[in-house]
Amino acid sequence: MELNSAGEQIAVESNSQRRIFLEKMSYRFGVIILFVIIWSLFAKLAHSSYIPTPIGVAKAIAHLVLNGDYEGYSLWKHAWASFVRVVSGFTLALIMGVILGLFMGLFPIFYDTTKVIIEPIRFIPPPAWIPVAVALMWGFSRCVFITWLGAFSPIFISILASFPSVHPILKDVIKVYGGTRFDIIRKNIFPPIMPEPAGSRRPDERGTGQICRFWHPYNDPVLLVHVETS
Repeated sequence: MELNSAGEQIAVESNSQRRIFLEKMSYRFGVIILFVIIWSLFAKLAHSSYIPTPIGVAKAIAHLVLNGDYEGYSLWKHAWASFVRVVSGFTLALIMGVILGLFMGLFPIFYDTTKVIIEPIRFIPPPAWIPVAVALMWGFSRCVFITWLGAFSPIFISILASFPSVHPILKDVIKVYGGTRFDIIRKNIFPPIMPEPAGSRRPDERGTGQICRFWHPYNDPVLLVHVETS
């Protein structure tokens, strides 16, 4: 009897969870349909070339996927260009952020003497550097620079701020047993701070990389697609 009652309870809970899931999905699809209807009405009432219709956007996406843009660049080429730029900028920021964060965390005197320069620059929003990158750089380098700028500060600060979390007793234990400074870094410092770069990649920093899709007439594709507005 107890097994039957337990099985019935599990079945009831499973049916309840399935019903709740279906209700949530129906609400979400309903919101999407309502949004598309409001969008279509607004586009028809506005009669503006800057407000495309949902059907026009769908046709433009299909044309881009199947035929590419007006210059012959496919959607996959655009996606690959963005991927290479973001990964290049993030990889450079990861290497520099980890190395510099470790160095200044191990030798705090360097951070104390240079933070009067580092901190004011760090608080400048990455999009504010876009005009500077456009004026002083070109092509691939400016996209990598802005992506690097958006990713470097969180990684560097997360590594630097994780050093106080390492308890001094752990360092003293290694010293007592004859460990070197390298042993302290390898055993006590690396394990707790290495997850920090991944945790520092918040959505706002990831989104910074998507801002940096500049067009250079010699080596960067530009996305040109006709979108119907009426």
